[in-house]
Amino acid sequence: MPPEITQLSQLKVISLDNNHINALPEEITHLPNLKVLSVYKNPLIFPPPEIVAQGTQEILTYLRLDKQPQWAAKLLLVGEDGVGKTSLLHQLREETFDNQEDSTHGVAVDTWALKHPTQANVTMQLKTWDFGGQTIYHATHQFFLTGLVYFGVECGIRL
Repeated sequence: MPPEITQLSQLKVISLDNNHINALPEEITHLPNLKVLSVYKNPLIFPPPEIVAQGTQEILTYLRLDKQPQWAAKLLLVGEDGVGKTSLLHQLREETFDNQEDSTHGVAVDTWALKHPTQANVTMQLKTWDFGGQTIYHATHQFFLTGLVYFGVECGIRL
């Protein structure tokens, strides 16, 4: 799509159906009267399919967002009771080992700020979820691990 499309300020409908488009240009966000953006049967990667499925307004909102990396991730620690999940987390954070550490009950959620390994002045946020390993909590683990367990098994990682 040429950048000159932004000169069509009265444009209300764009149909890009069946055009083998994999990315939408951000220029379309500069069309103030655009009400319908049809992208049916295109292999879109940008914006992601879950955004495209929500319709024109969500697509335009997504394209207008600031695309700065968030540098955020989640670390889930799940396993049997008393095996050292919390102690492992303390070691990763370079904290003091506590031989008398109490068992985690429920889920202990915390944020760990890390320096980016290659970019100076960038701090990454790692959300840590330390799950209690007692049998009573095992049923709740599945709600947080859907999809992850399968990935781990396929890669040969014992979770």
